[in-house]
Amino acid sequence: GVRGIRLRESDFVISMTIVHNDEGTILAVSENGYGKRTDVSAYHLTRRGSKGVITLKTTQRNGFLASLMKVEDEDDLVIVTKNGMIIRQKVGNIKTISRNTQGVRLINLNDNDMVNDITRIEPEPDDETIEKATERLNEAAVLANQWEKDIQSIQDDVEDDEIDDSVETEADED
Repeated sequence: GVRGIRLRESDFVISMTIVHNDEGTILAVSENGYGKRTDVSAYHLTRRGSKGVITLKTTQRNGFLASLMKVEDEDDLVIVTKNGMIIRQKVGNIKTISRNTQGVRLINLNDNDMVNDITRIEPEPDDETIEKATERLNEAAVLANQWEKDIQSIQDDVEDDEIDDSVETEADED
């Protein structure tokens, strides 16, 4: 088959993400709870069959890479461990650092626990966002109520008018 990346004997693919431009950041999280964000622009293009580029140093402190994904500052991150611990945090709070580094602690793990997976989720709305959405919904309800009254008024006018079905045209007169 076609080989997209040439792996060393001790290497294997953990995760991948697709980027369309140099915007955003790549979040890499290690099995021991460390992670970092790196600007997409720090990753150079490689040709097919290359050995790729290092994204997170796998040290005894870090352990192996658990997962990576493209994220934006506004996103929230959920980290799930093998023992079922779950934490949620804002991606914007995770430091953006260079590509070939160890990262910072994202989660404190108990003995014999490790990061199993991560996922990006929509952030919870803040009070200001909820307030603005409520205002827009109220405005829409007022408009809908007015439109309903206007439609009813037009229907009442149509019912009150007598419609003359016997309109003659010039063709009928001949």
